[in-house]
Amino acid sequence: MEALEKILDDTTKHAKISDFNQLDDDFEKLKNEVAKQSATFTGETLPKRVLKVFMMVEDCINDVSAADKKTMKKPNLTSYNKLKQKFKKYLEAEGEQEKYQAQVTKYRENPVNSEDEAAEKEKKEKKDKKVVKEEEKEESDEEEDEEEE
Repeated sequence: MEALEKILDDTTKHAKISDFNQLDDDFEKLKNEVAKQSATFTGETLPKRVLKVFMMVEDCINDVSAADKKTMKKPNLTSYNKLKQKFKKYLEAEGEQEKYQAQVTKYRENPVNSEDEAAEKEKKEKKDKKVVKEEEKEESDEEEDEEEE
């Protein structure tokens, strides 16, 4: 998972600055790492962080205008075109249960930050533990009251 995290971080950085040479390399690494890690993913879909990065790359590709293409240097333009084709083909490939494109579209409609989810889950677990402790305390108090009588 650490390798995947590093690739996701690098991909995010390169997408923010529209470095298509590096983004093309990062995408290849990301594809391979997702294929390796797919057995460890829980559920039927890709992790939210991976979907978020895919969405960011897709936005980066779609944000390039015709004027931007004219001002790009040749290697960057070549990498942009290769990445655009590879990315489209990859998203149309079959995932575990549904196409990756459908997963990205679902995520785009309802972007939930996985860190926010984790924080909410942690709060809920703490609250549940508090409730259990209070119930145990009440039970022990009741038992003490019964013993005194």
